[in-house]
Amino acid sequence: MFQSPSALLRPTPLAAALVCALATSAVAFATAAAADTGHASRAYALRMGTRQARVSGHTARATHAPTSPHATLPVTSCLDDADPGTLRNVIAGAVEGDVVDLSALTCSTITLTEGPIDTSALGDHQLYDVTVQGPGRDALTIDAAGASQVFVVGGFSSEKGTFTANDLTIANGTYSGSLAACVEGFGGTVALNRVAVTNCRSSGTYHVVFGGAVDVTTLEMTDSTITNSSIVATGAHSTAIGGGAYASDGATLVRSTISGNTVTAPYASDGGYTSAGGGLYSRGDLSLTDSTISGNSIETTNAGEDADGGGIYVRGIATISSSTIDGNTADGNGGGIFKAIYSVYGEPGGSNPTTLLTLTDSTVANNNATRGGGIGTSRPLHLYNSTIADNQATEGGAGVMFVLSGITDSSGVLIAQSAIDANNTVDPAGTLAADLAADDAVTVTGANNLVMAADPAIVLPADTLNSDPLLLPLADNGGPTRTLALGAGSPAIDAGNNVQELANDQRGAAFARVGGPAADIGAFEVQQPTAPTDVIFADGFDGEPTTPATYAYSYDDGDGDTNQGPPSTFDPDMLWGNYYMAQPGGQFVTHLSVAFGPTFPSLANGAVTFWLLQDDDADDDPTNAHVIGSVQATPDVFNDTFYEVAISPTYVHGGFFVGASAKLLGGQDRPARVDTNASGHDSWFFYAPDIGATINDLASAPFGTRNDNPAYVVLPGAFMVRATGEAELP
Repeated sequence: MFQSPSALLRPTPLAAALVCALATSAVAFATAAAADTGHASRAYALRMGTRQARVSGHTARATHAPTSPHATLPVTSCLDDADPGTLRNVIAGAVEGDVVDLSALTCSTITLTEGPIDTSALGDHQLYDVTVQGPGRDALTIDAAGASQVFVVGGFSSEKGTFTANDLTIANGTYSGSLAACVEGFGGTVALNRVAVTNCRSSGTYHVVFGGAVDVTTLEMTDSTITNSSIVATGAHSTAIGGGAYASDGATLVRSTISGNTVTAPYASDGGYTSAGGGLYSRGDLSLTDSTISGNSIETTNAGEDADGGGIYVRGIATISSSTIDGNTADGNGGGIFKAIYSVYGEPGGSNPTTLLTLTDSTVANNNATRGGGIGTSRPLHLYNSTIADNQATEGGAGVMFVLSGITDSSGVLIAQSAIDANNTVDPAGTLAADLAADDAVTVTGANNLVMAADPAIVLPADTLNSDPLLLPLADNGGPTRTLALGAGSPAIDAGNNVQELANDQRGAAFARVGGPAADIGAFEVQQPTAPTDVIFADGFDGEPTTPATYAYSYDDGDGDTNQGPPSTFDPDMLWGNYYMAQPGGQFVTHLSVAFGPTFPSLANGAVTFWLLQDDDADDDPTNAHVIGSVQATPDVFNDTFYEVAISPTYVHGGFFVGASAKLLGGQDRPARVDTNASGHDSWFFYAPDIGATINDLASAPFGTRNDNPAYVVLPGAFMVRATGEAELP
């Protein structure tokens, strides 16, 4: 919701009083001259208020000068009593640049009982630069047990210092003071490397509540996650920003995920404050690479209030590459992402570039909002080799919505090259087009795009296609993020361009950006077999390439004898399937086929996932295999009739695994059809709470075994799971 300049910048009496009362502090008050000053100054005031309460009566403290070389300080105790060897004690003795090392601990949890670990300007031992090194995020959790924040870090300089956390989990922080519950950063950078931040609960009555899990100046995440956290603004006129994280200067995510976070507030906008960013709010620039923003939401509880940015809300320059934004919800604009204006003062100006949103090799799918289910933007949008599909909106613009009318410094510019915007849906009462819509004039340039439905006033480039791209469901098709594969016969195949000179599609290495005569439209590229330059017949004479032969991979004879499922003692996610060795030279798998047992009541609760995994060491064991393709579908045939799904041609070599998974009721569901006349040596099954979470590391599944293990299998045999491959040309 747009606010006038006076509304955005109106100071509250509380903030003004705090700033005046603390004017003699050693920390200078820094105004945010170019961005949403209301948010920045209010966060500062909250922190200063906390400082006043906590350091009253304390004398000034000197910070330590950096040491050289930096020391590594071992933590040897899993307690939190401040005794020697504990995390709290070791950090209290650290100096600038030290590494606090927990990697030798054998316990799985350090439960905080004395409040947060505090290296901030509010604590008794401030450190600008310190590293906390864990043994692995699945090996150790720093757990506040719902009693406090977990880490409070940083000084009041926005540019100075880095708090680094490596290889651990930060969990179960709770804070009702309108700041973040797990990691509160008062200045500088917070760097998370292979870290999980989860189950953090923030609340407050202040005009704006900042960051459910993380509230920092600059956020850097590599191979990390922020999940299942929340903000609840409880004041009568409260707003809230960043259910997962709020970054006041900007955020960079690499191979990272922000998912399952929520913002709940009574107002979308009140007194110059805004509720926004169910997953992430970046006040400065944002960079996403190989990352996922999924399943986040923002909701306002007062009638007539609608907040923006279910997954992401960004004011600065947003650059999204090889990433997926899916399953997010906003009750206002931009279910997946909302790109707002930079400031009511205008764009940065000077040497700083103007702000815009750029997506390259990325997917935006299954998001929901009132307008702009996938993307809402008030600034220019650039789409390169990206796919926006299967999003929903109440009023229109379910794929892309330009929110321009009445907004200072808005800009309706779309540059699209080889992009798909299709199969988005609008409620029957919606008045705007489903895929591309605007509330003011928009100019579109580019080439080789596919847009199924745009507002009549929006003029698309002449070569724009409008046919159904025949997209398959969002699935793990290889690479670090999920994608929408192109189905057989898609008009997007070989109809795109590669003006960006990209080497790979969204999935990264091993998935060429141009797999055929031309690039495919969208984020996903169908990988094509490459004919050799020289072909020799079996009789030794040169000849023309031959048509690829198909090869059927199976162990069963088509006559099943029994059906298999989990025991009645638990309700797991079950994966079952067969391990195969590819034909010499490799194969391009095109179809997966599974025969299902008829005793499958849980099928009514959701689709089955069909998996294709590559096992690079070809050791006849899928526990270290990794996903290269998957499809979801709901079978409608049973017993010895195979249900077949098509996948984009996917190259396999050496060993590979073909399977199906579903969430089952123990003792009732028996979906795995078995041929007991065939050996079960190459058939495997696994149980886990969520197969999708362990599919790339089946060794970590709670249970897994071959289907001829007499300790667990009464009627051993081969699962009726097959694959069809197309050989490389000889």
